[in-house]
Amino acid sequence: MTPRIVRLITCCAALILISGQSLASDDSIEEEFDPNSSESMTPSTKNNSPSVSTSSEQSRFSLHYFGIYFGPVLQQGNTRPSLDTRNFVTLNSTVAKDVTIGVTGGWSWQGIPSDSATLRDPFVKISKANIVQIGNFSWYGDFRVHLPITSESRANDLWVGMQSFHFLGWEPGPAGAGFAFSARYNQFGGEGQGDDWELYAAPSLFWNVAPRLALNLLLEWGAGRPFGENSNLLLSNGLDLEPGINWRISDTVLVNPYLTVPLDQTSLDLSGGTSVGMTVSWQLL
Repeated sequence: MTPRIVRLITCCAALILISGQSLASDDSIEEEFDPNSSESMTPSTKNNSPSVSTSSEQSRFSLHYFGIYFGPVLQQGNTRPSLDTRNFVTLNSTVAKDVTIGVTGGWSWQGIPSDSATLRDPFVKISKANIVQIGNFSWYGDFRVHLPITSESRANDLWVGMQSFHFLGWEPGPAGAGFAFSARYNQFGGEGQGDDWELYAAPSLFWNVAPRLALNLLLEWGAGRPFGENSNLLLSNGLDLEPGINWRISDTVLVNPYLTVPLDQTSLDLSGGTSVGMTVSWQLL
């Protein structure tokens, strides 16, 4: 897992309660928490936060786009522009109260300095919005099965990936807090390459400063255990602090520009320094 990408999960996670970015792995724990789908939001979040809310909340089916855009490192002497994106489209079906089944497909696109696109492994998930709902506290959870159909996954001899993601949210008023955590297990063949266990955790804070605008602060950590290594070996991917804002441009579009600030040497070595990024959430149906 690389901290540069582990932001997608939290980006999503905190977005339930108005937070924003995330930190996940290039082919793992990240991609795919749809923060603005109806099943992932608490009642208070739907009413008070700048989250996408449309008539699709009453519909059995919904279609949602989520993208994360990685910009350049803000470092003196760094004049090289860059743009790297992760894109996901999810089709959800509500099967019971607060219970949704979804299918997600994704692709990566690097626009600067090159112009190249690659497919990402699809996954299916079952989610429950309110596993526990007590006053201002809520617990969202989902289980996902990642299908290794891309050439990269086949080259790594990945058979299947299984992931569980959870978000605990507390929203007593205009300000609140959240905690996202995820664990993914990858089943490899005899020639497997990559992490068989991938872990992620991120506490977050938010403050609604206007009906369509919120400030958020995220602290995230990720780690992985290389396949075939000692079971006690867990390699950290570093610690990042991510301040940002959430702006609901319309009833269907939410944007979240942010900074990623490395807090330890591991994260600094992987990222190269403080960088800019943005997520976009768009309810298509």
